[in-house]
Formats: sequence, structure tokens, C-alpha cells
Amino acid sequence: LRLSLRLYVLAMAALVLSLGFISLAEGRCPLIDKCLEQTIETDCEKTRCVYCKPGYWPMSNDEHPGPGAYCGRVPTGCGVPITGDWPNPGSQFSTDYKFDLGKMMRNSQDILGQDALPLWRYDWRATEHPYSGDWTYVASDWCSGTTGDRVGLKEHPSPGGSSPGFIGWNEPNVPGQCEANADGLDEESVKEYVALAKEFKKRGKFVVSPAPGGGSPWLDNFFSVCERLGFKDIDFMAFHHYVACDSGTRGGRPFTTPEMMYASLEKELSEHVNVMMKYNDRGFRLKGIWLSETACAPDGGWGVSGDWRPGAAEILMDQLLKLVDANPLLKAFGWFPYRQFGMLWNETTYELTDLGKTYFTHCHQDRYSEASGPSAVESLASSAEDSRFGASEPVELWQSAKDIGDKLAKKESLSFGDDFTFSGPVVHVRSETSQKITGFGGAFTHASADVFKNLTKEQQQDVLEMYFGKDGLGFTVGRVPINSCDFTPGKSFSFDDVDGDFSLQHFDESLTGDKDALLPLILAAQERLKENGQELKLLATPWSPPGWMKTNGQMKHSGSPCLKGEWERETWASYVSRWISTYKAHGIPIWATTVQNEPENNATWEACLMTPDEQLLHINQHLGPKLRTEHPDVKIFAFDHNKDHVEHWADTILSDSDAASYVSGVAYHWYSGDNFTAIQNIKRKYPKTELLATEATYERWQWKNGTTLAEGDWHFGEGYGHDIIGDLNAGSVGWIDWNLLLDENGGPNKVNNTCDAALMTNFSTGELYKHPQFYYLGHFSKFILPDSQRLWTDVLGSKSYSGKNRNYGTCTGDDGLQATAALRPDGKVAAVVLNCGDDAIEFKLQNGDKALKATLPAHGIQTYIFE
Repeated sequence: LRLSLRLYVLAMAALVLSLGFISLAEGRCPLIDKCLEQTIETDCEKTRCVYCKPGYWPMSNDEHPGPGAYCGRVPTGCGVPITGDWPNPGSQFSTDYKFDLGKMMRNSQDILGQDALPLWRYDWRATEHPYSGDWTYVASDWCSGTTGDRVGLKEHPSPGGSSPGFIGWNEPNVPGQCEANADGLDEESVKEYVALAKEFKKRGKFVVSPAPGGGSPWLDNFFSVCERLGFKDIDFMAFHHYVACDSGTRGGRPFTTPEMMYASLEKELSEHVNVMMKYNDRGFRLKGIWLSETACAPDGGWGVSGDWRPGAAEILMDQLLKLVDANPLLKAFGWFPYRQFGMLWNETTYELTDLGKTYFTHCHQDRYSEASGPSAVESLASSAEDSRFGASEPVELWQSAKDIGDKLAKKESLSFGDDFTFSGPVVHVRSETSQKITGFGGAFTHASADVFKNLTKEQQQDVLEMYFGKDGLGFTVGRVPINSCDFTPGKSFSFDDVDGDFSLQHFDESLTGDKDALLPLILAAQERLKENGQELKLLATPWSPPGWMKTNGQMKHSGSPCLKGEWERETWASYVSRWISTYKAHGIPIWATTVQNEPENNATWEACLMTPDEQLLHINQHLGPKLRTEHPDVKIFAFDHNKDHVEHWADTILSDSDAASYVSGVAYHWYSGDNFTAIQNIKRKYPKTELLATEATYERWQWKNGTTLAEGDWHFGEGYGHDIIGDLNAGSVGWIDWNLLLDENGGPNKVNNTCDAALMTNFSTGELYKHPQFYYLGHFSKFILPDSQRLWTDVLGSKSYSGKNRNYGTCTGDDGLQATAALRPDGKVAAVVLNCGDDAIEFKLQNGDKALKATLPAHGIQTYIFE
């Protein structure tokens, strides 16, 4: 019944459309001039703009009524398009039914808002379709009457017209549609889908999976068949889910609450995300999920009579928008404009009005500007011409390569041309954005400060310029210890070593342990950044409380638990807050703090063991409330230890609503190996959480025979590049190196835990050396500016490492071609590519329908900058 009524609606719409446009045509042809010179083709007979240029949309307004009166710039806002099934005003017609297509289109754009981009799905095989694919509709297939050619490939040799993409079969697991079922798939049918999908991909269009009704098992089966066929190039996953919205009770059941709506949506989405992640781990490139059809339906399902709950559509819309906020993998949702069988079009208009009110309230009018982000069409149709990426502009190239001798060297500029067929690896920079980048930097340890203090004045200025100057690496983030750490020469110290001073009356406001070397270095870095119009974001980290607060009575090592009791826990939180206040009084504001450095490490230097539950308790009862009261602008990052356990810690802390309200992010170190999947999982489960890599280094013992102080080890730079790319692509907002500067021995360090660093000095010769890590860091920090947004970047046709977890900082030829990219605040794109292998890699850098051919030398890294 549902299918036949849909077909009837489509037929009626086509008939009414031709009549409607004829009646509008009189005296309207001059309005075509209002297409703002953004129209490729016009149609005076129908007085509408067709084939609007990419980034523009057929629109109407009070001055120019009627669908497609002019081509207007696509506005942005929430950044998630609303798709819909049009025309489809209802399912049962009464004799006085009035179908006004112009009114329907105005409702879709004006009531829902042009920002809520209407990417209407349509049955693209229908030759009588009102727009024949001319508008930017998303091609779909209802699979009716196409036995033997389910996807219409034979009927449409030029797939999709101007549609930016293709969404597969409609509800193939529903009896009567597509002749498929929930138990399995006919491989021949999937072959037809794959053939059509490949045709769309050849034309630079996006491809979406079929859209089953609540069918994560069906999609699991579908992707399995695609995998057997060797086809993994699907951009999005789609599914349908209807939510019950009763007005009262039926059969003793109460009407659906908003919480029940959200829980129903979230459960379905979670099940589909799990399927998506499963197949991405097996080489698929799924970028997100479309909830391509949803609506409020009577509790009994289709065709059940009864009163609707007033405002049900508005309530459901609110839950959908909350779902979008909480789940960045949800890229679009579709609305089936449906109130109840037997309702008239005017009734459905009320529902659209509800949706529009909620959407505008949620998205805020002040966000509607072109500068707020890429348009939804550009985000989804990655091949479309994008005004942000000017193909005619020169492409800057910066390169470091071991055998060539390039070290962050600017090379001859390149330029994009039209896309071309290429059999090798492809780096595809998409328009779709992800997390905002906070920045890059290193740690202001006492050791680095002491080395800096003993440099010549000229060398000190060189260090400041190399890290923080206009022509330097662009570091804008730093990490500083609270109290002493292993890279603090001499004895351990705190700023209140008076036993039992719970009121902190003896807290050292002069910061004696820091004032001679550490404070001057931080202040000098702040000043250099200030000259460039930037600021230093400083992350504070405690290694150990004062010994008198600890169960072992000393700052080195740790008992378990670390802190003696409730008095000590409360005093330790007060101590951290007091330290932040004192640093601020010395002219150094603190951006954020972690709870504890390496809480699982009972080190031979300053340490404080914590379990996840202990840290949760400390955040909820002590540190969180204290900082919220005294330093509400200072962020708290949990964990701050190795990535192999970060997901468990994140789950423990962020799943607690109280702790989640205090904690802004999760920090982690690299010493357990890549573990990028753990970061991805946290990003997926807790999308608003900031993920920050806060420590990485190579110990001095890892120097191979032949490594010199002057040159360092090139593989160390490659390891940095590999970890930064992996962390950024997994969701990290930044990356912080360990010591900024060390001496020729890799110190000073009081327990002989000596390390390498990006900058090292030799006091016996008076020389200052840049190690490979310096150049590799610069390929990111110099070009991916603060507040850049990471761009989804695919590396196609390249091998990648898939073996067991390796030692931290390992990168070899087995990793193949690696890449990440970001959209900077100035509108330029920075794309970084890495090759840790022994052979050069020839590849294609693709941006939409433009591309260039490039070569990345063996053991090399490149950064491309383009408009």
C-alpha cells in the first residue's frame, strides 16, 4: 500500500507540476535575469533557473516567488543537510485535496530554512519526474517495476544528471521492495548496484549505500557482499527509522516521551555506527551515516488512525538535532513529511512549520553566514567545484627528505589541472571538516629552561624565533610541570613543603623553584607570540603532590593510593588552584591542566598512582568543583598517559555525567605505540571531548650506531610525522612534544632518564643543533594554524600497516603513503604527506575535480598549501 501510494503521488506531482509552471509563466521570463549570473542554463518556458553553478541553489523569496526563481548562494549553519522525499504530502487523498507544488517548495526552503539544505531524494528512473534530475536532487531507487534491472543502469547510461550523488535501494529489507529481504542478498543485484556506483564515482559523485528500514544486520550483509566483489568505495551508509509519536494511550501504553524518541534514534544509530567502524577497519572508506528517512508515526505503524500528539514533529525534530550535535558521524537526516493517513496537505504544512521553528531555534540565525563552514552540498559532493579551493592559484610545496638534503625547504610551486586517470596512490582532500585544531608545541621543563638560560643572548633569540617567531615553527601550545619532574635538575621540590599545611599558609608565592629560569623562558615565548598577534596556550601537569600529602611520604615513587586521605585530596585540589592563581599573578595565564601525569606509572622520579575510579572521584569531589569556582576558564584534561589504556579511562570518566561536566578533554602519550583506533573510538563515543596528544620523545638510548649530536636520527622525525598524522586523523586537536631543548647529554635529568629533542646544544663547542624532529614537526605546526579544521583525507591505492602493535615512533615502508589535511582560518588548505619507505612514491593529489601529479621522495615529508 505504501509503495503504490508513493507512485500515485509521484504521478500526480508530475501532472500538477506542468500545469503549475504554465500558470506561472506569464510575464515571468524577465525574472531569469535575477539568477545573479550564477546560472548555467535557463528555461523561459518554465521560468526557472536550472543547472545552478556549484555552491548555488535554486531558490525563491517574496520578491521572486515560485520554485527556482533565481540561483542564490548556498547558506550554511548547522552544517547538516535535511533530506526529504518530495513530492509526498500524504498517503490518502480526499475529494477536496489541494496540491500546490509551488507552496510545497516554498515551504521546504522558507519554512525549513534554506540553511536546512533540501537534498530531496527522488526515484531517478522515473521519466516523468518533475525535474528530471536537473536540480541538485539525490538520485535514489525505489526498486519498483525494474525486475532484471533493479538499479536502472540500462535506462540511464549517464547516471544521475546533475545529481551530486546516488543513494541505493529504498528499504530493500521491506517485503515488496527491491525483491530483497533481511536474511540475505542476491549477489547479482549487488553487482548491479556496484556497476552503477562506479559510474557515479567516475563522474566525481558521492555514493550512498541502500537504505534499509532499521537494518544494521542487512547492511552488515550488504557490505560483506561488496567486500567479496572487491568494491569498498562507498562514501556514506544510510538507513530509515520511524519513531512512535502517539497523542495519548493505546492498548494501555502511554504516549512516547522525547526521551524515548531520542533513545530509539540513538540505539539505531549506534548499531549502524558499529557496522560502519567494522567495515572501515577492513578497508572501506565510509565517512558517515545518513538517517535518510524518518518521521513521527502512530505507535501502531503505518495506516493506524487516531489523533496525533500536538507538536510531535517539533519534538522529534528537536531530538534529531540533539542527535546531530552528539554524533558527528551523522551527516544528514531525512524527513518524510507525513502526519497520518487521510490528512490533507495543509495539515502537513503545519508539521513543516514545527520543523522550521525548531531548526531555526536550534541553529541560531547569527550562524547563517558563508564564513561559518562549507555548504552541505560541498561537504557531500566532494567533487563539486569549491570556491574555497581555487584550482588556478599556485600550490606551495615545502619538503624535507633524507637523501636529498631538503630540510623544510620551499620548492618550486605547482598548479592543479583537470582530474585525470591515475593508476597509483591518490591523496583525496575532501571538503568535509572535522575537529578544530588547537595547535602544536613542546614542554617548558626545568631542564629546557636551564639550557636556554646558559645559551648566548644571540642563541636565545634564535631559539625563540625558531619555535615561536613569525618565520619559525609556529608553536602556540606548551606544557609546564606543576612542581618538579624528572627533567628538573637537583632535588624534588614543591611550593609548600610544610607538613600538615592544609590551609596552604606557607605556599611559596614567589615560585622560587621556577623563577630563575622557567618563568623567564615562558614569558619570553609569550612575548614573541604576542608580536605575531598570537597567544601561548599553556597546559599545566602535576607529576607529584608534596611528599607530606602522599602515603609514601616523598615526591618520588608512589604508594597506592597515592594521597593519604580526604584532607589531602581536598588540599591537593586547592594547591593546584593556588598554583594556577600564582602563575597568573606572575603574568602567565594557564589554559588547561591535566589531573595527573602518567597515573599508571610508579616511576623512579616524581609520581602519583591513580586508578580510573580514583581519578573520577578526585575530579567530582575536589578538583572539578574547586576549579569551576576559582578558575572557570581553565579546562581539565583527564588521564595523560599511554594510548593503550586511554579508551578505558575515557569510558570511566566521561560516562559519569558529573565528571563529564567538569572535564573538557582527554590527554595521552605515545609510549604504547600507535593505538589510533582507541582515539577514534573516544571521538565517536564522546564527540564533544577534546583529544590532545601531550607527550612524545625518543630516549637517548635509542640512538643507533653512527648517530651524531649534530645530525640526530632521521627515523625519529619520521616517527613524529607518523604519530601526528595518525593522531590528527583519529580526532586529536593538537600535539605536544616533550622537552623543547636539551644539552649534549640529553638532559639535565636527575635520574639519568636522558632523551633526544628537536633542538639540542653542545656547550663544549657552543653550537645549537636542529634534529629531524624539528623539521617534521614544522611540516604541521608551521602550516596548520590554530583554529584550522581538519579535512577528511583519503589515501587510496596505497598499502598501509595492518600488523601487530609496534614500538612507539615506528614508521617504515609498510605504512605506505600517509596524509592529513586541514582548512586554515585564512581559507587555505594545508595537506601533509609522508613516506617512510626506501623508494619514492608517485601519487595524485586530488581536490574535487582538480588534481596534480607529484612525487614524494624516499624518507620524505611534504606540505602542500593551496587556496
